[in-house]
Amino acid sequence: MSERLGLGYDAIGAVRPNVVYVSISAYGQDGPLGHRPAYDHVVQGMAGIMHTTGTDETGPVKVGAPFVDYATGQKAALATVAAVMEQRRTGEAQRVDVAMLDTCLLLMANTLTEAATTGERPAKLGNNAASAAPSAGCFETADEPLMIAANTDRQFRDLCAAIGRPEWAADERFAGARARHRNSAEFRSLLGEVLRGAGADHWEAVFDAAGVPAAKVGRMDEVLAEGQPDARSLTAEVDVAGRPLKLPTAGFKVFGEVPGAMTPPPVLGADTAAVLTELGYTPQDLEDLAAHGVI
Repeated sequence: MSERLGLGYDAIGAVRPNVVYVSISAYGQDGPLGHRPAYDHVVQGMAGIMHTTGTDETGPVKVGAPFVDYATGQKAALATVAAVMEQRRTGEAQRVDVAMLDTCLLLMANTLTEAATTGERPAKLGNNAASAAPSAGCFETADEPLMIAANTDRQFRDLCAAIGRPEWAADERFAGARARHRNSAEFRSLLGEVLRGAGADHWEAVFDAAGVPAAKVGRMDEVLAEGQPDARSLTAEVDVAGRPLKLPTAGFKVFGEVPGAMTPPPVLGADTAAVLTELGYTPQDLEDLAAHGVI
């Protein structure tokens, strides 16, 4: 698209020789698929994450949020900062090429490493933990599902003690990660019986007190109501055409503060003229572009 508009790297570089030029596309600027368009769900389908998220019963399942879109933007931001630092160091132009498919594959780094090394097809994990530990993953309780991550021997011992079964930690069937793996189905069955004796909120509190990572499988309205996102200033309210709108912030803090002021998103094309002027386009150039419907 940028090439067709006359705003490709070579055209911009002719005006600004030391430009930092960033391209974001579906599959990148080269390779056999570089010409293809795509959206988040298309890339999810191609990259293989839908198979690992799904199960034999459900078939492939898409991740609910368009996480590839968001993560690609974050990766582009990180790459841009690195490119700006390099440009300042060397004075030379930098061309950054960020692809959605690359991002999606890198978000599955452990699965990518396994598949690329062995050539084998990754397993369907569904709600199981990537660690494959029998004391980790999704478990039914008396009401709602609970996610548990007791991966280490210490966490396993703490889990057993927390549920009132400390003897399991010394049982030869479960003493050590290899033994637990061999007897995974048996352990998960035993643990499931105990967990179904109380609700998810009860077990979440029990495991929190014991230092075992666990959380109820909740909905977004529930986690927003818990207060942690507010404590982290994860959203900020802005005014858009007289109506309040809560938008995500940067998602990190510096010395306890979320960086940057929040302003409403600009309308489409609001900054185009200013950017082109900064790049050296004259008022007549802008008029010509506007006359042709480019801006």
